[in-house]
Amino acid sequence: MQGTATLLDVDALASSNEAVQFDSNTDGAHYFVKNATLKSINNIGMVVEMRGNNSQLHLDDVRFLESERGGALINGQTSGVQETGVTVVNSAFQGNKRFALQISGTASKVDISRNTFERNVCPHAGVLVLSAVAETQNISANKFTQNNARRTIHSSNLEWSNNIRDSESVVDDNIFSDNFYSYEDTDGNFQHDNNIRNTSCTLQFDGYRRAIRFHRNVLENPSVDHEVCSNIPSRSAENFVDGRFNWWGTTIQDSIRDSIFDFDDHNDHAAVAYLPYLTSSDVKIVPPTNPVSNVDMPLPLLGGRLYSDLHLTRNNSPYTLTSDLTILPNVTLTIDPGVEVQAYPCVGLLNLGTLVANGTKQQPITFGPSLNTTTHVSPVKSSLFRLTDGIYPWEGQLEGFHDGRWYNVCTGYFNKEEMEVLCRDFGYGPPLDTHSYSLSRDVDSVRIISYSYFDCQGDEEKLIHCYKRESSVFSRLQCFSGYFVRCSPISTHSTLLDTTCSSHAWGGLRMASDESFVLNHVQLSGSGTLHSKTASGLSIEKVGGRVSNVLIKNCTGSGLEIFGPGSETSVINSEIHQCQADNGIVIYGTQGDVHVSRARVIDNSFVTGGVSLFPWEAYVNRENFENVIGICDSEEDLFLTAGAYFVYETKKTGNSQCVKHIHAGIGQDIHLRVIVARFKPYSSKLRVYSDKNQQQFLGEVNYRDPQHNMVFHSTDVISLNVQLSSNRDDEDVYLELQIARSSAPARRTITDSVFSNNNGTVVNITTLSETEVAISRTSLTANTPRNGEDLQATIFLNTSDIHCTIHNNYFLDNSIKGLVGRNLGSSALALVHNTFDTNHGQGSVDLTNDGTGDCQALIVGNDFVSNDASSDFSIIALGKTRGTVKKNRFEHNTALYVVDWQVRENNRQSQIFSHNRLEHNNGQRPGYKHTVAVSGPDVQLHQNVLINPANDAELIALNTWSSAHVDATNNWWGFNQSAVIAERIRDSRDRPELPDVLFEPFLQEDPEKGVCRYPWFQDDEEQLGYCYLYKGAARTLIDAWDSCKEQYAQVVMKASDKELHFLSAALQREMDDVKSALEPEPFWADQELSSAEQACWVYRQNAGVSDVLTAQCDSRYPFFCKLPVARGCLNDCSQNGVCLETTCYCDRGWSGSDCSQPNCQARDDCGEFGVCVGPNVCRCRNGWQGRGCTVSYCSRFGTCKSCVQSVGCGWCDQTQSCQSGLYGGPDVIPCPTWFYHNCFTVGNKGLCSDDIEIVDCEYRQCNSSLSTTTVESCLKCQDVEGCFKDTEDGYCKVWDQSRCPKGFVYPLYNDTTRIEKVLTGHNVKYVPSDGAPLYHCQVRFSSWGATLFIQEGELDVQLGQVLSSPQAGGVLHKVEQVVAEGAYTLVAAHPATLEDMFNYADFSQRVRLEPVVDFSTMEQEPPLSVIQNVIRGNGTFQGDNAHVINPDVTVYKCVGPGGRLRLVVHESDPNLPDITVGDVIVGNHSNGMLEFVTSLSNTAFGTVIQTNLADCSGGIYSILERFPTVSGHDVPPPLSCSGGPTGETGLLITEARDLLLQQGRVVVGRKTGRFAAKVLSKRVAPGSGFIVMDVEPITIDASQRSPGVLRWDNAMRWDSAMRWDIAGEDVVMTSSFQLTASVNASFTADIGLSNTLSTVGYRRRTLEKSEVQFIGGNVDIELAGEAETFRGFRRAYSGSLSLQTNKEKVRVCIMDDVCIPGEKWASVSMEYALHASSAGSMKMTSTVTKPDIDASAGRSPQDGSQWFQFDQNEEASSSRISIASYEGKALESDKFVVMEMSATPTFYLDLPVRDEYEVDTATTGLKQLFGRCFHWLHFRYSENCILIIHLCA
Repeated sequence: MQGTATLLDVDALASSNEAVQFDSNTDGAHYFVKNATLKSINNIGMVVEMRGNNSQLHLDDVRFLESERGGALINGQTSGVQETGVTVVNSAFQGNKRFALQISGTASKVDISRNTFERNVCPHAGVLVLSAVAETQNISANKFTQNNARRTIHSSNLEWSNNIRDSESVVDDNIFSDNFYSYEDTDGNFQHDNNIRNTSCTLQFDGYRRAIRFHRNVLENPSVDHEVCSNIPSRSAENFVDGRFNWWGTTIQDSIRDSIFDFDDHNDHAAVAYLPYLTSSDVKIVPPTNPVSNVDMPLPLLGGRLYSDLHLTRNNSPYTLTSDLTILPNVTLTIDPGVEVQAYPCVGLLNLGTLVANGTKQQPITFGPSLNTTTHVSPVKSSLFRLTDGIYPWEGQLEGFHDGRWYNVCTGYFNKEEMEVLCRDFGYGPPLDTHSYSLSRDVDSVRIISYSYFDCQGDEEKLIHCYKRESSVFSRLQCFSGYFVRCSPISTHSTLLDTTCSSHAWGGLRMASDESFVLNHVQLSGSGTLHSKTASGLSIEKVGGRVSNVLIKNCTGSGLEIFGPGSETSVINSEIHQCQADNGIVIYGTQGDVHVSRARVIDNSFVTGGVSLFPWEAYVNRENFENVIGICDSEEDLFLTAGAYFVYETKKTGNSQCVKHIHAGIGQDIHLRVIVARFKPYSSKLRVYSDKNQQQFLGEVNYRDPQHNMVFHSTDVISLNVQLSSNRDDEDVYLELQIARSSAPARRTITDSVFSNNNGTVVNITTLSETEVAISRTSLTANTPRNGEDLQATIFLNTSDIHCTIHNNYFLDNSIKGLVGRNLGSSALALVHNTFDTNHGQGSVDLTNDGTGDCQALIVGNDFVSNDASSDFSIIALGKTRGTVKKNRFEHNTALYVVDWQVRENNRQSQIFSHNRLEHNNGQRPGYKHTVAVSGPDVQLHQNVLINPANDAELIALNTWSSAHVDATNNWWGFNQSAVIAERIRDSRDRPELPDVLFEPFLQEDPEKGVCRYPWFQDDEEQLGYCYLYKGAARTLIDAWDSCKEQYAQVVMKASDKELHFLSAALQREMDDVKSALEPEPFWADQELSSAEQACWVYRQNAGVSDVLTAQCDSRYPFFCKLPVARGCLNDCSQNGVCLETTCYCDRGWSGSDCSQPNCQARDDCGEFGVCVGPNVCRCRNGWQGRGCTVSYCSRFGTCKSCVQSVGCGWCDQTQSCQSGLYGGPDVIPCPTWFYHNCFTVGNKGLCSDDIEIVDCEYRQCNSSLSTTTVESCLKCQDVEGCFKDTEDGYCKVWDQSRCPKGFVYPLYNDTTRIEKVLTGHNVKYVPSDGAPLYHCQVRFSSWGATLFIQEGELDVQLGQVLSSPQAGGVLHKVEQVVAEGAYTLVAAHPATLEDMFNYADFSQRVRLEPVVDFSTMEQEPPLSVIQNVIRGNGTFQGDNAHVINPDVTVYKCVGPGGRLRLVVHESDPNLPDITVGDVIVGNHSNGMLEFVTSLSNTAFGTVIQTNLADCSGGIYSILERFPTVSGHDVPPPLSCSGGPTGETGLLITEARDLLLQQGRVVVGRKTGRFAAKVLSKRVAPGSGFIVMDVEPITIDASQRSPGVLRWDNAMRWDSAMRWDIAGEDVVMTSSFQLTASVNASFTADIGLSNTLSTVGYRRRTLEKSEVQFIGGNVDIELAGEAETFRGFRRAYSGSLSLQTNKEKVRVCIMDDVCIPGEKWASVSMEYALHASSAGSMKMTSTVTKPDIDASAGRSPQDGSQWFQFDQNEEASSSRISIASYEGKALESDKFVVMEMSATPTFYLDLPVRDEYEVDTATTGLKQLFGRCFHWLHFRYSENCILIIHLCA
């Protein structure tokens, strides 16, 4: 019916549907029913839905009879301001089940009069249920009799805010008789078959209606628990329900009092004013006026309201709290010391007046559960649903509990009514938003077992009341979408009134008074439940106070709750002990300062935190309604006092534009924070003003810019204007309002406290804004995580816009993360002078700014020592967080990285990492053992010390969010050689996609080296004679003494003024680095032990004022240790120990008479699978990890494929396990079925498992009937078959290590046709060494960095092929363009990759490494460092005269016999110095190579001159320094090209066509570069005017004085093994000694190369992995030293020598005719030290041989890498090569002369080598020839593999 309908004289009987249903969306709809009988056998008698404005329903004389699912259900929902009206008169409701009449929604008026409700069966709901929001509600002159109902009338007028005016609810002149409650009866629905007994009430009032009156009613229902139940939330006895003038069936006031459930029973419910009451059932008789309550408090029993002062004495103790005790305003309860109060379960004490509980240490006041009561514990069915991962508690993803765990719930099973009940079940209001979200395939989910499992009407209290059957709710289903639910945070429906108690715990103390209180030496035990809800032991809600010496133990709710009172609150000397609770101490809101000091939180288990700081909205719910403000409620002006309020608006009907003016009073500061604002249309917005007239605009929140956590400030008044669009169910705004007396940010401090042996997060700081938080001088030890909980930490920050300082704390032995920060916004975090020691959680500091804002972290002066963070977490991880990390010490930590700091590219703030010391830390992830990882737009690393020998690298620059270079200059890396330091850095030199790291200049020595070893320090003037150590982590005085004694020192005590001034100044300098308002903490200064109780003092200097303060000796303060400066020990104990008199006492991990020898005794000498590389620092062999290399990381892998992909792991198929091991087998238990390289076998699979796959050559790869079979595939498969061997007991074949060592396949090269079969003769064009010369020209063009090759004659090469040749220094290039011009073929090509070479699917074999002799070899250009070293010699070099040739001097190069280099200069050059034989000459330039012209030819691209290198030995008579022409014009320098197998032949290309040039003439040909050489002979060429000098090149890089010698072993030239040689010596002469130290090192090795390509259909090749390996390497090192001392000297002399050879060109030959160009070179670092106590001499020599040194490198282009990354194979790791403490002969007895030497050689192989020619000038003809493809760019193409063997041997 859409209009007006009238039903008269109707009987309606239905079997399954409703008897009558009205459903209208029309405004003004009127329905009138009179004289009707309605009955539905299986449904509801009448259902009415009125959604139009101003609709009316009138029922008169209607009989609702015996309907199974309810008599009448009426709902009115309007979209405007004219609500519906409902009138029910003269009607009868008889025999209905579930409910008789239910009215919900909104209405202007509800009138229910003169009706009869009789024999209805509603044991789990109400007979008459009114949840409509109505202006007026009248229930009068009705009769309710013999109904079975939990509530006869349930009036829940709950929408107290939106669109409700001052309303009134009237229940007058009704008769309630003989109603009862039988919960075992059924109303026809399953959910009540096994129901629990709940409290029953004749009248129950819920909600927020401002005026409720029930008068002149007859209440005679003895079978009901209570006649009236007040379920209206209230925090004060001043709020009451008007229940006067009723007949209660008795005149005994105690009986009337017992029939009412209100404030006196649960003091969070509104009181019922029942006086005066009627004295008979005749309601017309007026009762006596002004009655006085005669209900007394029968001591020692306590309960109810305390109207006058009361004093509890010890003599009458114990007292028993039988019901809630409320201290009313202006009333004082005083409790004497020693008093004991025993409380019944679920009751508590509410203080609205004054509580003075002042106990003593000897006689504390105790509150605890009563020992003399038997609590009826009712079975409570907990909800099977929860919300997770929402921003706030009232929203999130819906999960269900099934089979002992939580699952995501699939969509499609909840209707609107069921979702409303679900939100109500959670304790929140109706759903604001429900939508689906996608579930990934790996997320487990469940579905509701049936679509019809629930049957909700919408009024049920809990979802369990809607169950239709008793069976499992869920079944497993993998679905693709789940529910996201957002409920209203303000409940709009009552919770179940539950007067039964389901706990043995009592309700605690609640301080909610405007008056002060005293709690001192009070013990609270067994608290946790108040009125069936979780409660704290002590809560402080309004005025702050001083809580001291309070012990809360065995609690199940929170220990102490503080609700942000306006005044300061202090909690001192209090303890939380053995609680199983949500929180230990929880502080809500940001108003008023709260200080927690000397707290002890020990042996607890917390769900949320030991100390939790939460925003106000986390506390707001329907029980706190007095602090909730609806923007659109009827009062436009609100006058509020100081406090915190929750402001919201969720209007959904009609366009809502509301105004709210909030007045705080003159001088009051107002903070308004946007918690969440969800707007959809353009018109929806919130506007904020600072005046009532809304002229002073503060800001706007709209759908474009929701500005969560935005804060508005105002004084005196703030005005809101909100507009929500119509018919949106997903718009809402929630705000937090605070009114404070001061605008200063609130402070939260925790100091001098102990948190120990707790389970769960210790300190939880969540979503506070504009708050200052400080945690200081606190010990956090042995705390553990809760099982199954994520993001737990010792300190957890989930907050924005706060200033948090964490300083001088001690984190010890926690197995939970240290400090974790998320969503940090614009917070400022300072972590200063803390110690993190021996923690085992997932890192010490993890700060990630997931939200917006510019978070800044300051981490200064902390110690991170011996922490374990596993292989997946770092000690410090900073994500999207800028700031400074300075002066921290990181020592002996194990983690992924020590520091992982990555910042976005768009954050332009600097990342400053300076003055930190990182020593002896150990990375835990194989292949990624790096100390520091950084990424950001401005990374600055300076003045740090990084010495971590167990790691592969000290620093890696990542490109996670930024590709900007990293500035890592001026750090001490433990070395002073550039090449060695470069090896300790991973950047673009290792992988091109990584940023550059700038590390030069670097520090040459440890910046902390001094008289006092780091971190000890000394006064600058050395007047005090002591070394001092500041220990910033606060300790008790006893612990401070123990800490200093461990280092043979003492605590600074009774210091002189001078000493105190010095220490204060040193501490102040430390604080200056913090750059904040943080003042230095006092430090221990003195103690007195003679008194009965110890007296202790601390020293403080604050703002320049010094003071000595008394302190409790068990408090925690920083301290200084000191020990005398000692100079009598050998080498000052090498800075690794303490010198006492003349004896060194070494630090842990050091030994020797001078503490110079590192050991790993505490690590069991690194066991069988590690090597000691530092003090208790083990470098583990692949497959092992842990501090002592005792833990195998292989066991984590469960399949063969995952196992063999991890280096150091292999698969034992017999035991189906992944084990640590190498090529030959597992490390521990033998295994005959060992798979290390792969997971396949050949032939018969036998007993091998399904993890092992089969390669069957005959059936697949060599089966000619298959289209995929090729010659290459068959050969490859047959090669692989030859690498397997049989096993015993029927298992499959395994890899034969002796036949194919280390995974390399050895092809059968005796097949002479193999080269044609295997190589892509189809793909590679090979130019042999004996063919026509192939020239490589020094030009580059095209976007690929292509270069130019020229060959005379026809070169049959095609686009896309690989050009390979041993000529021109080695060619391996992919062809881009081919041009034939005249007699020449010109090819543009770029360097080829390894995968460009092969069609062979996999390639793995031993290869030859051969030397290459080309033009660059003959020129022998030295490194630039050689030139610089000679220049620094100031005229001498190794004792020889040195000459630096002026750039104006013309110098030519030419060759002599055997390729020896000669230099040619003009005899008459005035700038030529006087050079004699034996002199050293160097120059940064030369003018070209002398060459003979062999032929000339003219081409379209210029004149081509073919040349050979000139042999100067025969004499030089004429040199054409310029090309002569017919025209006489000058010819520009030609383009030079080098070619042929040795580089002797060349091409010169010039644009000149009229050259006057003949064959045999000597011309200046190819360009040449630097030179450094020693002159062996000098002569003047007769008749030429040129001087020819025979020279010996200096091609080794020596960082000090020794020239070094490079040797080449021709005997091994063509063997598959290759040899590196390097040698040098250092000579030192001083007034005290003369010393010579030398090193001679050589290395030989075979080379292995493998390519793994995946082939799709054997057609397309994709490189998966490429690997290069040294096989069977052998290193020989000879160290020799000789010294003569002329006298003794106190400090040892130490020196070092660094050498590096010039790079030599080599080639790796796969076949006889296919080679890959490369380079090899070597370096060595030698260190030595001389100790002498008298004159004497010594001589020493030693040769060390290290066999089977292996190293390998692999790369996978699919990982985005173009370069190889290498890891040393740990199979044959060895210790440092050294001669230690070799003693010579001293001239005096009992004296000594001792010399120590050590050396670290490094050998390099770069493969394939990249082009590094200088760009030369091309001719115009070449440009025209190649056309547009010819781009003249200097492009540095790099596709190479660098194999490095670094022997820290």
